[in-house]
Amino acid sequence: MFNKFFKIALIIAGTCSAFLPSYAVHQSLVKNAQEQGEELVGSIAATMVARADVNVTRALGMLSELALQGVNSCDSDDIFAMRRMVYEQFLVQEIGIVDSAGNIKCNQFGDPANFYENSRGLRSRTENISIKMVKRVGSSELRSLLTWDLASGYSLGAILPGEALADDVIPEKMRGKGVALTLLDDGTILYMAPEQNIATAELPFDERIFSSSLSSSRFPFHVIVMAPYDVIWEDFDSLYNKAIFSAGFIGLVLWLLILYALRPKKQRTNEIEEGIEAGEFIPYYQPTFDVQTGALMGCEVLIRWRKPDGTILPPGAFIGLAEATGLAVPMTRSLMINVVDEMEDLHEGRPSLKLGINLFDDHFENLDIIKDIKEIFGPSKISYKQLMFEVTERQPLSDIDRARIVIRNMRSLGAQVALDDAGTGHGGLAYLQQLGLDVIKIDKLFIDAIGTDSLSAPIVDSLISLAESLGMDVVAEGVEEPLQVEYLREKGVRLAQGYLFAKPLPVDVYKRLIEKMVPLSKRPEERRKEQSRVTQQALPKAA
Repeated sequence: MFNKFFKIALIIAGTCSAFLPSYAVHQSLVKNAQEQGEELVGSIAATMVARADVNVTRALGMLSELALQGVNSCDSDDIFAMRRMVYEQFLVQEIGIVDSAGNIKCNQFGDPANFYENSRGLRSRTENISIKMVKRVGSSELRSLLTWDLASGYSLGAILPGEALADDVIPEKMRGKGVALTLLDDGTILYMAPEQNIATAELPFDERIFSSSLSSSRFPFHVIVMAPYDVIWEDFDSLYNKAIFSAGFIGLVLWLLILYALRPKKQRTNEIEEGIEAGEFIPYYQPTFDVQTGALMGCEVLIRWRKPDGTILPPGAFIGLAEATGLAVPMTRSLMINVVDEMEDLHEGRPSLKLGINLFDDHFENLDIIKDIKEIFGPSKISYKQLMFEVTERQPLSDIDRARIVIRNMRSLGAQVALDDAGTGHGGLAYLQQLGLDVIKIDKLFIDAIGTDSLSAPIVDSLISLAESLGMDVVAEGVEEPLQVEYLREKGVRLAQGYLFAKPLPVDVYKRLIEKMVPLSKRPEERRKEQSRVTQQALPKAA
Protein backbone atom coordinates (compact mmCIF):
# COMPACT_ATOMS: atom_id res chain seq x y z
CA MET A 1 0.00 0.00 0.00
CA PHE A 2 2.85 2.35 0.94
CA ASN A 3 4.59 1.67 -2.36
CA LYS A 4 1.35 2.41 -4.19
CA PHE A 5 0.94 5.75 -2.47
CA PHE A 6 4.60 6.48 -3.00
CA LYS A 7 4.24 5.77 -6.72
CA ILE A 8 1.15 8.01 -6.88
CA ALA A 9 3.11 10.75 -5.10
CA LEU A 10 5.95 10.37 -7.58
CA ILE A 11 3.51 10.55 -10.49
CA ILE A 12 1.96 13.72 -9.06
CA ALA A 13 5.41 15.18 -8.39
CA GLY A 14 6.52 14.29 -11.91
CA THR A 15 3.39 15.81 -13.40
CA CYS A 16 3.89 18.98 -11.39
CA SER A 17 7.55 19.10 -12.37
CA ALA A 18 6.49 18.91 -16.02
CA PHE A 19 4.04 21.81 -15.72
CA LEU A 20 5.96 24.08 -13.37
CA PRO A 21 8.87 24.60 -15.82
CA SER A 22 6.34 25.36 -18.57
CA TYR A 23 4.71 27.98 -16.37
CA ALA A 24 8.09 29.48 -15.44
CA VAL A 25 9.15 29.60 -19.12
CA HIS A 26 5.87 31.23 -20.05
CA GLN A 27 6.23 33.93 -17.38
CA SER A 28 9.85 34.57 -18.29
CA LEU A 29 9.10 34.97 -21.99
CA VAL A 30 6.15 37.25 -21.28
CA LYS A 31 8.39 39.46 -19.14
CA ASN A 32 11.12 39.62 -21.80
CA ALA A 33 8.54 40.35 -24.51
CA GLN A 34 7.18 43.20 -22.36
CA GLU A 35 10.66 44.68 -21.85
CA GLN A 36 11.55 44.31 -25.53
CA GLY A 37 8.29 45.90 -26.66
CA GLU A 38 8.66 48.89 -24.33
CA GLU A 39 12.29 49.32 -25.34
CA LEU A 40 11.41 49.13 -29.06
CA VAL A 41 8.67 51.77 -29.05
CA GLY A 42 10.70 53.99 -26.71
CA SER A 43 13.77 53.93 -28.94
CA ILE A 44 11.67 54.62 -32.07
CA ALA A 45 10.05 57.64 -30.37
CA ALA A 46 13.44 59.01 -29.19
CA THR A 47 14.97 58.63 -32.66
CA MET A 48 12.02 60.29 -34.44
CA VAL A 49 11.92 63.26 -32.06
CA ALA A 50 15.70 63.75 -32.28
CA ARG A 51 15.66 63.66 -36.11
CA ALA A 52 12.62 65.96 -36.33
CA ASP A 53 14.38 68.45 -34.02
CA VAL A 54 17.42 68.38 -36.30
CA ASN A 55 15.32 68.93 -39.46
CA VAL A 56 13.35 71.85 -37.99
CA THR A 57 16.61 73.37 -36.72
CA ARG A 58 18.10 73.07 -40.22
CA ALA A 59 15.04 74.78 -41.72
CA LEU A 60 15.39 77.60 -39.17
CA GLY A 61 19.05 77.90 -40.12
CA MET A 62 17.98 78.50 -43.72
CA LEU A 63 15.54 81.21 -42.64
CA SER A 64 18.27 82.69 -40.45
CA GLU A 65 20.63 82.88 -43.41
CA LEU A 66 17.98 84.63 -45.51
CA ALA A 67 17.35 87.09 -42.67
CA LEU A 68 21.07 87.84 -42.44
CA GLN A 69 21.02 88.53 -46.19
CA GLY A 70 18.24 91.07 -45.60
CA VAL A 71 15.52 89.15 -47.49
CA ASN A 72 12.24 90.89 -46.53
CA SER A 73 10.31 91.69 -49.72
CA CYS A 74 9.03 90.31 -52.98
CA ASP A 75 11.52 92.06 -55.21
CA SER A 76 13.51 90.04 -57.76
CA ASP A 77 16.72 89.86 -55.69
CA ASP A 78 14.91 88.51 -52.63
CA ILE A 79 12.94 86.00 -54.71
CA PHE A 80 16.20 84.82 -56.30
CA ALA A 81 17.78 84.40 -52.84
CA MET A 82 14.81 82.29 -51.67
CA ARG A 83 14.90 80.21 -54.84
CA ARG A 84 18.61 79.54 -54.47
CA MET A 85 18.10 78.47 -50.86
CA VAL A 86 15.38 75.95 -51.84
CA TYR A 87 17.45 74.54 -54.73
CA GLU A 88 20.53 73.96 -52.55
CA GLN A 89 18.76 71.50 -50.24
CA PHE A 90 16.01 68.87 -50.27
CA LEU A 91 14.38 69.47 -46.90
CA VAL A 92 12.21 72.55 -47.53
CA GLN A 93 9.72 72.54 -50.39
CA GLU A 94 8.84 76.22 -50.36
CA ILE A 95 10.11 79.44 -48.73
CA GLY A 96 8.30 82.75 -48.75
CA ILE A 97 7.41 86.06 -47.13
CA VAL A 98 4.46 85.49 -44.76
CA ASP A 99 1.80 88.18 -44.21
CA SER A 100 -0.17 88.88 -41.04
CA ALA A 101 -2.97 86.51 -42.13
CA GLY A 102 -0.53 83.61 -42.32
CA ASN A 103 -0.49 83.42 -46.12
CA ILE A 104 2.57 83.56 -48.34
CA LYS A 105 2.81 86.90 -50.18
CA CYS A 106 5.45 85.50 -52.50
CA ASN A 107 7.53 82.33 -52.60
CA GLN A 108 10.79 81.47 -54.36
CA PHE A 109 8.97 81.65 -57.70
CA GLY A 110 7.31 84.97 -56.87
CA ASP A 111 3.91 83.26 -56.50
CA PRO A 112 1.49 83.94 -53.62
CA ALA A 113 -0.16 81.10 -51.71
CA ASN A 114 -3.28 81.16 -49.54
CA PHE A 115 -3.92 78.51 -46.91
CA TYR A 116 -6.68 77.01 -44.87
CA GLU A 117 -5.45 76.47 -41.32
CA ASN A 118 -5.86 72.88 -40.18
CA SER A 119 -4.53 73.84 -36.75
CA ARG A 120 -3.67 76.99 -34.86
CA GLY A 121 -0.06 78.14 -34.86
CA LEU A 122 1.80 76.74 -31.84
CA ARG A 123 4.79 78.64 -30.48
CA SER A 124 8.11 76.93 -29.79
CA ARG A 125 10.28 77.62 -26.77
CA THR A 126 11.59 80.56 -28.81
CA GLU A 127 8.47 82.74 -28.90
CA ASN A 128 8.94 84.12 -32.42
CA ILE A 129 8.88 80.65 -34.01
CA SER A 130 5.62 78.76 -34.65
CA ILE A 131 4.42 75.62 -36.45
CA LYS A 132 0.95 74.89 -37.81
CA MET A 133 -0.74 72.49 -40.24
CA VAL A 134 -2.13 74.12 -43.41
CA LYS A 135 -3.82 73.17 -46.64
CA ARG A 136 -3.18 75.23 -49.76
CA VAL A 137 -6.35 76.69 -51.28
CA GLY A 138 -7.26 74.46 -54.22
CA SER A 139 -5.33 71.44 -52.88
CA SER A 140 -6.20 68.60 -50.51
CA GLU A 141 -2.61 68.02 -49.45
CA LEU A 142 -1.68 68.92 -45.85
CA ARG A 143 1.71 70.48 -45.13
CA SER A 144 3.51 71.98 -42.14
CA LEU A 145 4.18 75.74 -42.16
CA LEU A 146 7.17 76.84 -40.08
CA THR A 147 7.04 80.59 -39.43
CA TRP A 148 9.75 82.86 -37.98
CA ASP A 149 8.54 86.31 -36.88
CA LEU A 150 11.43 88.72 -37.26
CA ALA A 151 12.03 91.89 -35.30
CA SER A 152 11.44 94.19 -38.26
CA GLY A 153 7.72 93.29 -38.38
CA TYR A 154 7.69 90.67 -41.12
CA SER A 155 7.88 86.90 -41.15
CA LEU A 156 9.71 84.26 -43.14
CA GLY A 157 8.02 80.92 -43.68
CA ALA A 158 9.07 77.45 -44.79
CA ILE A 159 6.76 74.69 -46.05
CA LEU A 160 7.93 71.29 -44.77
CA PRO A 161 6.72 67.90 -46.01
CA GLY A 162 5.39 65.52 -43.38
CA GLU A 163 8.42 63.27 -43.58
CA ALA A 164 10.64 66.18 -42.46
CA LEU A 165 8.93 65.97 -39.06
CA ALA A 166 8.85 62.19 -38.89
CA ASP A 167 11.60 60.07 -40.43
CA ASP A 168 10.14 56.63 -41.04
CA VAL A 169 12.20 54.36 -38.78
CA ILE A 170 9.46 51.76 -38.28
CA PRO A 171 11.08 48.27 -38.41
CA GLU A 172 9.86 45.79 -40.99
CA LYS A 173 8.09 43.55 -38.48
CA MET A 174 5.85 46.46 -37.37
CA ARG A 175 4.75 47.54 -40.85
CA GLY A 176 1.04 47.09 -41.39
CA LYS A 177 0.54 46.55 -37.66
CA GLY A 178 2.32 49.29 -35.72
CA VAL A 179 2.39 53.05 -36.34
CA ALA A 180 4.16 56.19 -35.22
CA LEU A 181 2.29 59.49 -35.16
CA THR A 182 3.87 62.94 -35.09
CA LEU A 183 1.40 65.45 -33.64
CA LEU A 184 1.34 69.11 -32.78
CA ASP A 185 0.81 69.67 -29.06
CA ASP A 186 -2.85 70.55 -29.76
CA GLY A 187 -3.40 67.03 -31.11
CA THR A 188 -3.22 67.79 -34.85
CA ILE A 189 -1.60 64.86 -36.67
CA LEU A 190 1.33 66.02 -38.80
CA TYR A 191 2.48 62.68 -40.18
CA MET A 192 1.98 58.96 -39.82
CA ALA A 193 4.69 56.36 -40.37
CA PRO A 194 4.47 54.14 -42.31
CA GLU A 195 2.92 56.78 -44.58
CA GLN A 196 -0.77 56.08 -45.21
CA ASN A 197 -4.18 57.75 -45.32
CA ILE A 198 -4.73 58.92 -41.76
CA ALA A 199 -8.53 58.97 -42.15
CA THR A 200 -8.73 55.29 -43.17
CA ALA A 201 -5.78 53.89 -41.20
CA GLU A 202 -6.48 51.06 -38.78
CA LEU A 203 -4.64 52.11 -35.64
CA PRO A 204 -3.63 49.36 -33.18
CA PHE A 205 -6.14 50.29 -30.47
CA ASP A 206 -6.30 46.76 -29.13
CA GLU A 207 -6.05 46.54 -25.34
CA ARG A 208 -2.72 44.70 -25.60
CA ILE A 209 -0.38 47.23 -27.16
CA PHE A 210 2.97 48.81 -26.41
CA SER A 211 2.89 52.59 -26.51
CA SER A 212 5.45 55.36 -25.98
CA SER A 213 5.01 59.15 -26.13
CA LEU A 214 7.90 61.62 -26.25
CA SER A 215 7.78 65.42 -26.66
CA SER A 216 10.34 67.64 -28.34
CA SER A 217 12.19 69.77 -25.80
CA ARG A 218 12.39 72.70 -28.22
CA PHE A 219 9.39 72.63 -30.55
CA PRO A 220 5.61 72.17 -30.04
CA PHE A 221 5.22 68.60 -31.28
CA HIS A 222 5.47 65.08 -29.91
CA VAL A 223 5.65 61.52 -31.18
CA ILE A 224 3.43 58.58 -30.19
CA VAL A 225 4.53 55.06 -31.18
CA MET A 226 2.15 52.08 -30.92
CA ALA A 227 2.83 48.40 -31.57
CA PRO A 228 0.47 45.45 -30.96
CA TYR A 229 1.62 42.88 -28.43
CA ASP A 230 1.43 40.15 -31.10
CA VAL A 231 4.20 41.86 -33.14
CA ILE A 232 6.66 41.34 -30.30
CA TRP A 233 5.36 37.95 -29.25
CA GLU A 234 6.04 36.51 -32.74
CA ASP A 235 9.74 36.45 -31.87
CA PHE A 236 9.02 34.30 -28.81
CA ASP A 237 6.30 32.01 -30.15
CA SER A 238 8.43 29.15 -31.53
CA LEU A 239 10.69 29.24 -28.48
CA TYR A 240 7.64 28.94 -26.24
CA ASN A 241 6.37 25.86 -28.09
CA LYS A 242 9.75 24.14 -27.86
CA ALA A 243 9.99 24.89 -24.15
CA ILE A 244 6.54 23.40 -23.51
CA PHE A 245 7.43 20.28 -25.49
CA SER A 246 10.71 19.80 -23.63
CA ALA A 247 9.29 20.40 -20.16
CA GLY A 248 7.69 16.91 -19.91
CA PHE A 249 11.10 15.26 -20.49
CA ILE A 250 13.47 17.23 -18.36
CA GLY A 251 11.08 17.94 -15.46
CA LEU A 252 12.76 19.08 -12.32
CA VAL A 253 16.13 19.72 -14.03
CA LEU A 254 14.56 22.21 -16.44
CA TRP A 255 12.67 23.77 -13.53
CA LEU A 256 15.93 24.41 -11.66
CA LEU A 257 17.55 25.82 -14.78
CA ILE A 258 14.63 28.17 -15.29
CA LEU A 259 14.87 29.32 -11.67
CA TYR A 260 18.57 29.98 -12.23
CA ALA A 261 17.82 31.85 -15.42
CA LEU A 262 15.27 33.97 -13.54
CA ARG A 263 17.82 35.11 -10.95
CA PRO A 264 17.92 38.91 -10.50
CA LYS A 265 19.53 40.53 -13.49
CA LYS A 266 21.16 43.88 -13.86
CA GLN A 267 18.64 46.36 -15.18
CA ARG A 268 19.04 47.15 -18.83
CA THR A 269 20.69 50.47 -19.52
CA ASN A 270 20.89 52.65 -22.56
CA GLU A 271 23.71 51.67 -24.92
CA ILE A 272 25.16 55.16 -24.72
CA GLU A 273 25.11 55.08 -20.91
CA GLU A 274 26.97 51.77 -20.98
CA GLY A 275 29.49 53.33 -23.38
CA ILE A 276 30.07 56.21 -20.96
CA GLU A 277 30.64 53.81 -18.07
CA ALA A 278 33.06 51.77 -20.20
CA GLY A 279 35.05 54.85 -21.27
CA GLU A 280 34.22 54.34 -24.96
CA PHE A 281 33.76 58.06 -25.73
CA ILE A 282 37.18 59.46 -26.58
CA PRO A 283 38.52 62.84 -27.70
CA TYR A 284 39.85 63.67 -31.15
CA TYR A 285 41.65 66.97 -31.63
CA GLN A 286 40.97 69.46 -34.49
CA PRO A 287 44.03 71.78 -34.59
CA THR A 288 43.60 75.56 -34.74
CA PHE A 289 46.31 77.63 -36.50
CA ASP A 290 47.27 81.28 -36.69
CA VAL A 291 46.99 81.98 -40.43
CA GLN A 292 49.10 85.11 -40.07
CA THR A 293 52.14 83.32 -38.59
CA GLY A 294 51.47 79.59 -39.15
CA ALA A 295 51.70 78.87 -35.40
CA LEU A 296 49.70 76.07 -33.78
CA MET A 297 47.36 77.77 -31.28
CA GLY A 298 45.48 74.80 -29.86
CA CYS A 299 42.52 72.68 -30.87
CA GLU A 300 38.81 72.00 -30.65
CA VAL A 301 38.06 68.77 -28.79
CA LEU A 302 35.69 66.57 -30.81
CA ILE A 303 34.05 63.44 -29.44
CA ARG A 304 34.17 59.99 -31.05
CA TRP A 305 32.63 56.68 -29.97
CA ARG A 306 35.17 53.84 -30.00
CA LYS A 307 33.07 50.66 -29.92
CA PRO A 308 34.40 47.46 -28.32
CA ASP A 309 35.17 46.04 -31.78
CA GLY A 310 37.39 49.06 -32.58
CA THR A 311 34.88 50.84 -34.82
CA ILE A 312 35.04 54.64 -34.51
CA LEU A 313 31.64 56.38 -34.81
CA PRO A 314 31.36 60.12 -35.64
CA PRO A 315 29.23 62.46 -33.46
CA GLY A 316 26.32 62.47 -35.90
CA ALA A 317 25.66 58.82 -35.08
CA PHE A 318 24.92 59.43 -31.39
CA ILE A 319 24.86 63.10 -30.32
CA GLY A 320 21.16 63.61 -31.12
CA LEU A 321 20.13 60.55 -29.10
CA ALA A 322 22.47 61.53 -26.24
CA GLU A 323 20.79 64.94 -26.00
CA ALA A 324 17.30 63.40 -26.24
CA THR A 325 18.05 60.98 -23.38
CA GLY A 326 19.83 63.49 -21.12
CA LEU A 327 23.22 61.79 -21.46
CA ALA A 328 25.08 64.64 -23.18
CA VAL A 329 26.18 66.10 -19.82
CA PRO A 330 27.79 62.93 -18.34
CA MET A 331 29.28 62.23 -21.78
CA THR A 332 30.96 65.66 -21.76
CA ARG A 333 32.25 65.12 -18.22
CA SER A 334 33.81 61.79 -19.27
CA LEU A 335 35.36 63.51 -22.30
CA MET A 336 36.92 66.27 -20.17
CA ILE A 337 38.46 63.69 -17.82
CA ASN A 338 40.03 61.95 -20.83
CA VAL A 339 41.35 65.29 -22.14
CA VAL A 340 43.11 66.00 -18.84
CA ASP A 341 44.66 62.51 -18.79
CA GLU A 342 45.96 62.88 -22.35
CA MET A 343 46.88 66.58 -22.56
CA GLU A 344 47.91 68.04 -19.20
CA ASP A 345 51.64 67.22 -19.46
CA LEU A 346 51.87 68.80 -22.93
CA HIS A 347 49.95 71.94 -21.92
CA GLU A 348 52.15 72.58 -18.89
CA GLY A 349 54.83 74.97 -20.09
CA ARG A 350 52.91 75.83 -23.28
CA PRO A 351 50.55 78.58 -22.04
CA SER A 352 49.56 79.69 -25.57
CA LEU A 353 47.83 76.37 -26.34
CA LYS A 354 44.02 76.43 -26.11
CA LEU A 355 41.53 73.60 -25.66
CA GLY A 356 38.02 74.21 -27.08
CA ILE A 357 35.25 72.06 -25.57
CA ASN A 358 31.68 71.96 -26.91
CA LEU A 359 28.78 72.32 -24.48
CA PHE A 360 25.05 71.59 -24.86
CA ASP A 361 21.85 73.39 -23.87
CA ASP A 362 21.57 71.26 -20.70
CA HIS A 363 24.94 72.57 -19.47
CA PHE A 364 23.38 76.03 -19.08
CA GLU A 365 20.45 74.91 -16.93
CA ASN A 366 22.45 75.12 -13.66
CA LEU A 367 25.97 75.54 -12.27
CA ASP A 368 26.89 71.84 -12.33
CA ILE A 369 29.21 72.46 -15.29
CA ILE A 370 31.21 74.98 -13.20
CA LYS A 371 31.60 72.32 -10.49
CA ASP A 372 32.78 69.82 -13.11
CA ILE A 373 35.31 72.29 -14.56
CA LYS A 374 36.78 72.98 -11.12
CA GLU A 375 36.92 69.30 -10.12
CA ILE A 376 38.46 68.13 -13.41
CA PHE A 377 40.75 70.98 -14.50
CA GLY A 378 41.44 72.65 -11.14
CA PRO A 379 43.93 70.02 -9.86
CA SER A 380 45.40 69.48 -13.35
CA LYS A 381 48.36 71.11 -15.10
CA ILE A 382 45.98 72.70 -17.61
CA SER A 383 45.15 76.25 -16.52
CA TYR A 384 41.66 77.71 -16.81
CA LYS A 385 43.11 80.34 -19.19
CA GLN A 386 43.89 77.55 -21.67
CA LEU A 387 40.21 76.54 -21.86
CA MET A 388 37.54 77.79 -24.26
CA PHE A 389 33.97 76.51 -23.93
CA GLU A 390 31.77 76.65 -27.03
CA VAL A 391 28.02 77.24 -27.03
CA THR A 392 26.31 76.47 -30.33
CA GLU A 393 23.84 78.81 -32.00
CA ARG A 394 22.12 75.93 -33.82
CA GLN A 395 20.03 75.08 -30.74
CA PRO A 396 18.25 77.76 -28.69
CA LEU A 397 19.18 78.19 -25.05
CA SER A 398 16.08 77.62 -22.92
CA ASP A 399 16.90 80.37 -20.38
CA ILE A 400 19.18 83.24 -21.39
CA ASP A 401 19.40 84.61 -17.83
CA ARG A 402 20.60 81.29 -16.42
CA ALA A 403 23.03 80.87 -19.32
CA ARG A 404 24.47 84.32 -18.66
CA ILE A 405 25.17 83.36 -15.02
CA VAL A 406 26.90 80.12 -16.07
CA ILE A 407 29.02 81.95 -18.65
CA ARG A 408 29.95 84.67 -16.16
CA ASN A 409 31.22 81.96 -13.78
CA MET A 410 33.29 80.38 -16.56
CA ARG A 411 34.89 83.70 -17.45
CA SER A 412 35.58 84.49 -13.79
CA LEU A 413 37.74 81.35 -13.69
CA GLY A 414 39.77 82.71 -16.61
CA ALA A 415 38.25 80.55 -19.35
CA GLN A 416 36.95 81.97 -22.64
CA VAL A 417 33.48 81.32 -24.07
CA ALA A 418 32.85 81.13 -27.83
CA LEU A 419 29.71 81.30 -29.99
CA ASP A 420 29.96 78.25 -32.26
CA ASP A 421 28.23 77.93 -35.68
CA ALA A 422 27.69 81.72 -35.75
CA GLY A 423 24.97 82.85 -38.16
CA THR A 424 23.25 79.48 -38.58
CA GLY A 425 20.78 79.32 -35.70
CA HIS A 426 18.51 81.04 -33.25
CA GLY A 427 20.58 83.43 -31.16
CA GLY A 428 22.49 85.67 -33.54
CA LEU A 429 23.12 89.20 -32.36
CA ALA A 430 21.01 88.61 -29.23
CA TYR A 431 23.49 86.01 -27.95
CA LEU A 432 26.44 88.31 -28.59
CA GLN A 433 24.77 91.21 -26.78
CA GLN A 434 23.36 89.28 -23.82
CA LEU A 435 25.80 86.49 -23.00
CA GLY A 436 29.12 88.31 -22.82
CA LEU A 437 31.11 86.06 -25.17
CA ASP A 438 34.79 86.25 -26.12
CA VAL A 439 35.02 84.53 -29.51
CA ILE A 440 32.92 84.14 -32.68
CA LYS A 441 33.40 80.91 -34.65
CA ILE A 442 32.22 81.41 -38.24
CA ASP A 443 30.51 78.28 -39.55
CA LYS A 444 31.90 76.32 -42.52
CA LEU A 445 28.67 77.08 -44.39
CA PHE A 446 29.81 80.69 -44.80
CA ILE A 447 33.54 79.99 -45.23
CA ASP A 448 32.67 77.76 -48.22
CA ALA A 449 31.15 80.82 -49.92
CA ILE A 450 34.50 82.69 -50.04
CA GLY A 451 35.67 82.99 -53.65
CA THR A 452 32.26 82.02 -55.09
CA ASP A 453 29.24 83.94 -56.30
CA SER A 454 27.24 82.76 -53.30
CA LEU A 455 25.10 85.30 -51.47
CA SER A 456 26.52 83.87 -48.23
CA ALA A 457 29.97 85.41 -48.76
CA PRO A 458 29.07 88.89 -47.41
CA ILE A 459 27.95 87.27 -44.16
CA VAL A 460 31.61 86.46 -43.42
CA ASP A 461 32.51 90.14 -43.74
CA SER A 462 29.57 91.10 -41.52
CA LEU A 463 30.54 88.65 -38.78
CA ILE A 464 34.19 89.75 -38.88
CA SER A 465 33.15 93.40 -38.65
CA LEU A 466 30.74 92.63 -35.82
CA ALA A 467 33.41 90.76 -33.86
CA GLU A 468 35.85 93.63 -34.33
CA SER A 469 33.32 96.17 -33.06
CA LEU A 470 32.61 94.03 -29.97
CA GLY A 471 36.30 93.37 -29.25
CA MET A 472 35.95 89.64 -29.90
CA ASP A 473 38.32 87.16 -31.54
CA VAL A 474 37.28 85.30 -34.70
CA VAL A 475 37.89 81.63 -35.58
CA ALA A 476 37.08 80.47 -39.13
CA GLU A 477 35.84 76.87 -39.26
CA GLY A 478 35.97 74.43 -42.16
CA VAL A 479 38.80 76.09 -44.11
CA GLU A 480 39.63 73.84 -47.07
CA GLU A 481 41.05 76.11 -49.81
CA PRO A 482 44.21 78.32 -49.93
CA LEU A 483 42.04 81.09 -51.42
CA GLN A 484 40.01 81.14 -48.20
CA VAL A 485 43.19 81.55 -46.13
CA GLU A 486 44.31 84.53 -48.22
CA TYR A 487 40.88 86.14 -47.86
CA LEU A 488 40.90 85.69 -44.08
CA ARG A 489 44.41 87.13 -43.82
CA GLU A 490 43.37 90.22 -45.75
CA LYS A 491 40.40 90.67 -43.40
CA GLY A 492 42.67 90.48 -40.36
CA VAL A 493 41.41 87.09 -39.12
CA ARG A 494 44.10 85.19 -37.22
CA LEU A 495 42.62 81.84 -36.20
CA ALA A 496 41.31 79.07 -38.45
CA GLN A 497 40.74 75.34 -38.50
CA GLY A 498 39.78 72.92 -41.24
CA TYR A 499 40.89 70.06 -43.47
CA LEU A 500 43.36 72.33 -45.31
CA PHE A 501 45.46 72.23 -42.14
CA ALA A 502 44.49 68.93 -40.51
CA LYS A 503 41.54 66.63 -39.93
CA PRO A 504 40.49 65.80 -36.36
CA LEU A 505 43.48 63.86 -35.02
CA PRO A 506 43.77 60.96 -32.56
CA VAL A 507 45.74 61.75 -29.43
CA ASP A 508 49.11 60.27 -30.50
CA VAL A 509 49.21 62.24 -33.75
CA TYR A 510 48.16 65.51 -32.09
CA LYS A 511 50.80 65.07 -29.36
CA ARG A 512 53.53 64.73 -31.99
CA LEU A 513 52.23 67.86 -33.72
CA ILE A 514 52.44 69.86 -30.46
CA GLU A 515 55.95 68.61 -29.67
CA LYS A 516 57.12 69.56 -33.17
CA MET A 517 55.46 72.98 -33.48
CA VAL A 518 55.16 74.42 -29.95
CA PRO A 519 58.40 74.64 -27.91
CA LEU A 520 58.25 74.54 -24.12
CA SER A 521 58.44 77.88 -22.36
CA LYS A 522 61.57 78.30 -20.25
CA ARG A 523 61.24 78.13 -16.49
CA PRO A 524 61.77 81.41 -14.56
CA GLU A 525 65.22 80.39 -13.25
CA GLU A 526 66.33 79.49 -16.78
CA ARG A 527 65.17 82.87 -18.09
CA ARG A 528 67.10 84.66 -15.31
CA LYS A 529 70.30 82.74 -16.10
CA GLU A 530 69.97 83.53 -19.80
CA GLN A 531 69.37 87.22 -19.09
CA SER A 532 72.42 87.35 -16.80
CA ARG A 533 74.57 85.73 -19.49
CA VAL A 534 73.38 88.25 -22.11
CA THR A 535 74.09 91.12 -19.72
CA GLN A 536 77.63 89.88 -18.97
CA GLN A 537 78.37 89.58 -22.67
CA ALA A 538 77.20 93.14 -23.24
CA LEU A 539 79.45 94.67 -20.53
CA PRO A 540 82.78 96.12 -21.73
CA LYS A 541 85.70 93.88 -20.94
CA ALA A 542 88.32 95.11 -18.46
CA ALA A 543 91.53 96.38 -20.04
